[in-house]
Amino acid sequence: MTKRAELYSDNITLKNLGVVLKEQRMEKGFSLDDMVQMTGFPKSTILNIEKGSATNISYYIAYGQAVDFSILVSDIKIKLKSRYELSPDRKSRKFLTLKIRSLYKEDFFSEKKAVHQVIEKLISLHKFENSKELSSSVSGILRNFVEDDLLELVEKKGRNNIYIKKANSQNA
Repeated sequence: MTKRAELYSDNITLKNLGVVLKEQRMEKGFSLDDMVQMTGFPKSTILNIEKGSATNISYYIAYGQAVDFSILVSDIKIKLKSRYELSPDRKSRKFLTLKIRSLYKEDFFSEKKAVHQVIEKLISLHKFENSKELSSSVSGILRNFVEDDLLELVEKKGRNNIYIKKANSQNA
């Protein structure tokens, strides 16, 4: 038996909306975990929204609010504000994510890179202070880029992960 929501859903529109929302999230430097914090939704719901398989329009609206992206339905205006604010730690990590995303767009990851190489580049470009916190944050962001299909983990050397731009990556 087919669920009623499946009968009335517009799969192509939802899929396209999910793609646009994911692009907005990534463009603004938010990770999936940031979206969980800002919407209050579980990660599985966030992933379903990005795939266009969530059937509740309220989910798409809340996601759009969190990434400050207007989803206009007719002449109805939707207030663009996420349900919850990011913690100060996540806000600073978002800033770092945007800096790493700019490296990604400049094809810095076209060759294999270890976390320490990313940190060295960030320090040279943006005068970051090297610390364990920076290393931990950069590692987490690179794992998020793997989760977002931007980078690929190609090698592990002890505790050092080596990343490269995913060959079929179309997201930037």
